[in-house]
Amino acid sequence: MGLSELLIYSSFFLFSIIFYIDIRYYKIPNWSVILILILGLFYQYLENKEISVFLYYILFFFMVIFFGLGLFLLGVWGAGDAKLLAVSIFLVDLSNIAYFICGCFICAVLWVVICLPLNMRKCTEHASSGLMKAQIPFAPGIFSSLIFVTYYS
Repeated sequence: MGLSELLIYSSFFLFSIIFYIDIRYYKIPNWSVILILILGLFYQYLENKEISVFLYYILFFFMVIFFGLGLFLLGVWGAGDAKLLAVSIFLVDLSNIAYFICGCFICAVLWVVICLPLNMRKCTEHASSGLMKAQIPFAPGIFSSLIFVTYYS
C-alpha cells in the first residue's frame, strides 16, 4: 500500500467520524474540515506534481466555496457542509470532480428520503417565516459520493 492509498483510507476513516457527528449532532467540526484539507492537499502533492493541475483544484475549490456560501445564505444547508464539500474536492481526481459534485447531491437526496421520516420530530418552526425546516445531514451524501467516485470511476 502506497502513501496515496493510506491518505485516502485515512480520509475515509475521518469521514466516517464526520458522518456520525453530522447525523448525531447536525454539526461538522472545523477541526475535521481542516484535517480533510490537509489530507487532500498532501494527496494532491503526491499524485500531481504539475502546478497547472493544482491551480485547477484551487479554481474548483473557490467555485464550490462560493456556490456553498450562496446555498448557506439561502438557508439550504449549513456552512460546515459547504466547507466539507469544498475541501473534499482535493481527494477526487480532476476528471471526476463533476461526477463527485453531482453524486453528492444525488446521495444527499437519497439521505433525505432516509432521514426525513426519522427526522420529523426534530423539525423546528422558523420564527420569522413560520415555515417548517428539518435538519438534514449532508456529510453522508458527500462521503457516499466520495466512495463511489473513488472506487467506481
